[in-house]
Amino acid sequence: MDLQTLMGFVPIPNILESKKVLFIGPHPDDIEIGCGGLVSELVDLGIRVRFLIVTDGGAGSLELDNIEKLVQTRKEESQKAGEFLGVESVEVLDFPDGGRYDVDDMAVEIAKRIIDFHPDTVLCPDPLLETETHPDHFNAANATQKALLISKFPVAALRHGLELDKNTKMARGMNLVYYFTSRPNTIVPISQENFEKKFEAILLHKSQMSPSFFESMKMYLYFKATTLGQEVGSKYAEGYFAMAPVHQHCFLEKIWKWKKNMKLNVKKTIYVGIAFLIISLFWQVYDNIIAKMLINTFGLNQFWSGIVMALDNVLALFLLPLFGMLSDKTKTKFGRRTPYIFFGVIVSAILFLGVAVVDSMQLKKIEEENIPIVVAATEIIDGEEVEGYLFDYDGATQKFFESKEEAERARADVVFEVTKNHSTNLVLFIVILFFVLIAMSIYRTPAVSLMPDVTPKPLRSKANAIINLMGALGGIVALGVMTFLAKDFQSYVLLFAIISGLMLVLLILFMNRVNERKLVKELEEEISHYDEDEIETDAASGDKLTKEVRLSFLLILASIVFWFMGYNAATTKFSVYAQNVLDMGFTLPLMVSYATAIVCFVPIGIIASKIGRRKTILIGIVILVTAFFLGSIATSKTKFLIYFTMALAGVGWSTINVNSYPMVVEMSKGANVGKYTGYYYSASMAAQIVTPVLSGYIMDLYGMKTLFPYAIIFCVLALITMFLVKHGDSKPIPKAKLEAYADLD
Repeated sequence: MDLQTLMGFVPIPNILESKKVLFIGPHPDDIEIGCGGLVSELVDLGIRVRFLIVTDGGAGSLELDNIEKLVQTRKEESQKAGEFLGVESVEVLDFPDGGRYDVDDMAVEIAKRIIDFHPDTVLCPDPLLETETHPDHFNAANATQKALLISKFPVAALRHGLELDKNTKMARGMNLVYYFTSRPNTIVPISQENFEKKFEAILLHKSQMSPSFFESMKMYLYFKATTLGQEVGSKYAEGYFAMAPVHQHCFLEKIWKWKKNMKLNVKKTIYVGIAFLIISLFWQVYDNIIAKMLINTFGLNQFWSGIVMALDNVLALFLLPLFGMLSDKTKTKFGRRTPYIFFGVIVSAILFLGVAVVDSMQLKKIEEENIPIVVAATEIIDGEEVEGYLFDYDGATQKFFESKEEAERARADVVFEVTKNHSTNLVLFIVILFFVLIAMSIYRTPAVSLMPDVTPKPLRSKANAIINLMGALGGIVALGVMTFLAKDFQSYVLLFAIISGLMLVLLILFMNRVNERKLVKELEEEISHYDEDEIETDAASGDKLTKEVRLSFLLILASIVFWFMGYNAATTKFSVYAQNVLDMGFTLPLMVSYATAIVCFVPIGIIASKIGRRKTILIGIVILVTAFFLGSIATSKTKFLIYFTMALAGVGWSTINVNSYPMVVEMSKGANVGKYTGYYYSASMAAQIVTPVLSGYIMDLYGMKTLFPYAIIFCVLALITMFLVKHGDSKPIPKAKLEAYADLD
């Protein structure tokens, strides 16, 4: 029998399912203050309730005169309050309030009432309340604990002086519940009517309630009741520490603990997401501009530009898992991930500007050769006016072309001759690009790993939605800057300088707002309230996965490869595709894609937490296939379709992206999140190594219009493999209820 099965046999008792309840109060008014709402709820349910107050209340005054009168007054007030609340009886014992007495004697008196009443639930103050200093509260709690033993076992009762006969029926199977507790494990919703009755009952203790004291106490009780109420979806509630009989002696002693609703700290996640915003800011410019530089400035064809564009993915294939594992093992006063983020962003931002400087140097060489750009033109062919494109270069064998793609290819051939004659710039360009990509690899995995480091597993889809939202924001900022500064065949130095500057400014904000070690400690404190089995799902034990989970893990990685093969080809080649096939700019359609993604990120996280990550991803793949189909039928005359393509692509890709990374790290432990993040990036980068080269080769061979059909094929493959995945979904987000620690003391 495992622990979860065992816990199913010994659940925390539901107080509202009791039939008879005995409240033990240290003094008159304690029960009303601590449990007034619960008492009213029980009475409303027809449950028999009795009050037993163990001291006389005689110390409830600063005056030494008329103690006997005060004792009598407090007994009368207790009777009135009990009658008002509808309890069956109120009894006040004669133990001196604040005086000396024998706790064993008190336990015997309580045991007598228990044997007489046979309650199934007994309530008393929590003997372990950290801030309690009143001995009567300790004594009442300890006496109640002893009384439960005495009332259960006849030998114990006889040894405490109780008179028993053969017909005496001992009390058994009683739940013990503490009030005045700082460690509630059950929260009881209280109706507004019964919450108000609680205060009316308290006011009946007139000898103890000055107006100022009552108002301050009411304010505290209101705050406490509303705070607890939030945990169970009620306006008001009271908290108790409840134990079934088996919890009261030796066994299962520290299993049960109240846990709050698991809620995502949105503000914290946004600050953590700044690191991903920096990454997206960089890659948006890199993916769209570097390809243009290679083709327009250096004259490389689609195949060779694809080779260079795949360089970052080749490096990432090895470096991202490496730096993920290194950061897992790193221990500094700044945390595991932060040092990599700090140094990686600084180096990459500086070198990135160097890439634009070298590109600008090459542009000057092209200008010196007087190589023009391709322009729209008309020409008379066989007596008919034909629209086309003109590459008016003196050394060109053909100057007029019917398709822009052919004209641009002719220009690229001429530009490449210049590059071959001045190869230093291309070599320098690739060398700087190489070191930029290494710098990016240093912090990319640690930056992404930071979110799961500080977020409970059931909340990671929601958190990843916000992280992707931050990434989309970075992409939109980059696209906005490119709209004004990314002009074809002109220098990109100003654009790259602004992007590098933004990366550094955002790094300063990140370092100022994200204290990694503090956030990790906060997570450890939060998850200490939950059963490990509830927040750890298919995670590896050490480094081992079960056969079934390993199969799902491999299928997830295969799916990642396939959808990145399709999506990455469509996005990295789109700037050139838009220019040559659709005869339009690329920034606005991409901004539409990001805008729809931003709108969808958070709702997708919520949907995934309800229907599961796998189902959500399958829906996203279908949407992506639909988007690429629309793209495949769009032409320069129906270019409006490309906006629908990008809008749907934004929805589909965000649906996939929000959930795929959490599915991978769902199988990790906290100590190896970076390692599993590396697996995720190895799969995605392997795809992005192959797809620019393969898609570029196919487009060179069969034309650019093969781009979207190519993307559709790989998305369909991803749909098949993802359909076969059976593991990686998180369990539902834990709600406010009773739960267990993961192991016994």
